[in-house]
Amino acid sequence: MEISLDKVATSVLFVIMTSLSCMILNWVWLRPKYLERCLRKQGLVGNSYRLFFGDTKDSSMMIKQACSEPIELSGDIVPRVLPFEHHTVKHYDGSCELDVWPYLENLSSDVISRAAFGSSYKEGRRIFELQKEQAQLVVKVGQSVYFPRLRFLPTKTHRRMKEIEREVQDLLMGIIKKREKAGKGRNDDLLGILMESNSREIKEFSNKKSVRMSIKEVTMILNEALRLYPPAALLLRIIHKETKLGNLIIPAEVEIALLTILVHHDYELWGENAIQFNPKRFLEGISKVTKGQVSFFPFGGGPRICIGQNFALIETKMALSIILQNFLFETSSSYAHAPCSIITVQPQFGTHIILHKI
Repeated sequence: MEISLDKVATSVLFVIMTSLSCMILNWVWLRPKYLERCLRKQGLVGNSYRLFFGDTKDSSMMIKQACSEPIELSGDIVPRVLPFEHHTVKHYDGSCELDVWPYLENLSSDVISRAAFGSSYKEGRRIFELQKEQAQLVVKVGQSVYFPRLRFLPTKTHRRMKEIEREVQDLLMGIIKKREKAGKGRNDDLLGILMESNSREIKEFSNKKSVRMSIKEVTMILNEALRLYPPAALLLRIIHKETKLGNLIIPAEVEIALLTILVHHDYELWGENAIQFNPKRFLEGISKVTKGQVSFFPFGGGPRICIGQNFALIETKMALSIILQNFLFETSSSYAHAPCSIITVQPQFGTHIILHKI
């Protein structure tokens, strides 16, 4: 009987180990090579699949090298923000002085906090500090070697990410409960005030051509800024089922990277002055300048487009109007132009400008 049980246990263990080995083999080699063959058969080129690390090392080295020094103010930011992607596409396709950045971050955080919860930035500040730290941890994890179920291991990074998640949830619930207890109406929210104020101003100034022109010019400037410096340098999407895209058949589980910043800086789409700041290109609107092509998508597109895009544009216009009523500003000589991508495109060394009181 003991011999029989030993044989059964050995057999079960053998089956489990064999199944596990097959799963690992499929994950680390068979499935990636299958996807690579499917894509190469359709004429797509790129680096061959490499076990475990893939292009992670090359990408990390290029990012480190790109971030080692600033660039000229009028220089091309693509090689610095997405160095690996830029290299790959180029290789295979041929083709008072003040750093205003933390203040702009605070402004966005304050506006979002007040609009969503009716709370001051002081109450919501911790949430945004945690989210910023979480973004840095996500980038760190994304550049490391990935193993299935690794995120469940209690590593220092994963523990910290879990702690941040719990703390953010607790803070959000605290703000929500405080709001419910206070019983404030929506008119106390900044969003409600903004919408009411915006509607009132539109009615009041709808017949004044000069104001309409001013709003149009600001919109042109914002669109051009978003073209050159989109909030996200790239967007990632995973194909959940086999999809036909033009002449390509993309298998399920393939990850697609929409290189927003490369499209926005493409010379064929935007002309010889593609990397130059020229708001006049949007003089006749987005549809005219893009000629009906999907070549301008700073907030993404389709059903997963950023739900806060209109709110962000209104916030920016209001902030600009307040600043320009009180100050003139110019770029500081100490400003180092060094855009980088940490989830979003942002200045590596801050945004130093000189403000002059009007």
